[in-house]
Amino acid sequence: MKNKSRHFRENPSKKKTQLPQNLKIETEKLKCYGFSSDGKGIAKNSEGVIYFIDNLLPEEEATVEVRHQKSTFRNATIQELVLKSQKRQIPPCRYLQNPEPQKNCGGCQIQHVKNEFQSEFKIQLLLDALKRIGKIDALQLIKIKNNLSYIYFKTLGYRRRVRLHYNGIHLGFHAQNSSSVIPIQSCLLISEEMNTAIVTLREQLNSVSKKILELNDRHPIECQFEFTLSDKNNHIILHLCHVECQKNKSEIVDLLIKTLNIHNDQLIYLQHPFLNRLKLPKESFIQPHIHAIQSYVYTIFDHIHRFMTFGLKNHLNSLDLYCGSGMFTALPYFAAKERDMKVDCFGVEGIPEACNTAKKYLNEFKINIVEQDVNEFIHFYFEKMQQDKETPHFDIVILNPPRTGLKIQSTVKLLEICSKKSQILYLSCDAATFSRDTRIILDAGFELKHLNLFDAFGQTVHYETLGVFER
Repeated sequence: MKNKSRHFRENPSKKKTQLPQNLKIETEKLKCYGFSSDGKGIAKNSEGVIYFIDNLLPEEEATVEVRHQKSTFRNATIQELVLKSQKRQIPPCRYLQNPEPQKNCGGCQIQHVKNEFQSEFKIQLLLDALKRIGKIDALQLIKIKNNLSYIYFKTLGYRRRVRLHYNGIHLGFHAQNSSSVIPIQSCLLISEEMNTAIVTLREQLNSVSKKILELNDRHPIECQFEFTLSDKNNHIILHLCHVECQKNKSEIVDLLIKTLNIHNDQLIYLQHPFLNRLKLPKESFIQPHIHAIQSYVYTIFDHIHRFMTFGLKNHLNSLDLYCGSGMFTALPYFAAKERDMKVDCFGVEGIPEACNTAKKYLNEFKINIVEQDVNEFIHFYFEKMQQDKETPHFDIVILNPPRTGLKIQSTVKLLEICSKKSQILYLSCDAATFSRDTRIILDAGFELKHLNLFDAFGQTVHYETLGVFER
């Protein structure tokens, strides 16, 4: 489990040049042939120009209006849906009913897709990335698809964490393709208790909105609040994540903390299948889905347990990179314990607070936590092995990087510090970097034995992928 910010790669369809207001709106009738990674329909006109179209599905035809354009692509919205897909539905959320996409909530990208087909789109997005970025050939792709395990999760009322934006007037989520705030009363993806907490938060903010405006000299303000559902009595914890203002920031922050009764020393309680109940600082990164931790832990454990059955030596070394608070670091220890084997476990994390939490909960298992940048650790360990041939290789590697993934040179060197017979469990939230690294890992003699797709972000284009590589 990681205590860090996820860095989102900017989609090229979001780099836009707005059409001049005095320019006539361009329209064109197009047929959608694909689905982009951010949930937009992809079409091409007779001149070969690519269109990214909000809420258009593959095989649908529509007359579209161009909203923004670049030399090689255009962003557009549906003016009239000419041919409708059977996979389309009316979004259940009331904040997605406006015909102008920029006035809709931007949190869910595919609520207009029926639930039974959302998984189909996500699988295709992953396979497309493996083919296009990972250079996986057709035969390999068929084999990967046949071996892919799709793990379904609850798609409504599932989030244990939600981030809200407040601009001094409205409390809600960002609009589609915009930083403007759509005010919301409730959200279908979170619990009833959390929706009640949003109502309370809005009332509290309204009571001090005039005072905040005065302190900020009537300039706009940007605040971000995070609600997290703790496993202890379903307690909801409020965190003030960010305040951006022109004047009197410290006074505004103090006013918010006092009004909202925010306690910075609050802890999030999380259940873990193998460890005692974890207590994490409320700013820690956690998986948003209420069932994700259990599913990820058991799946990774099962893969490690299976790998240990195939004639490995009795003394192993494991490495958990971006280990965060230690959610997966001890899994090789528990798997080895069941097989009367010994394993030396190492976890590497660059964030001090996360390392402190990991040390607290993993100390009794004599697991080594290294506080160091992951890329720096890999290069350091690689150089150490070059100088000292007795330095042990790693037999099991758990890798759970941010969206940007490992640096390419680090990935190459990581493969060098793995044993000749080893296993890499790569948990990724970004199909592009996962596909890029898959190519590098396969070229080093590994085989993609298993591929799990966790649909832990229902109604959105996001998902987690677990690739199990072995050699």
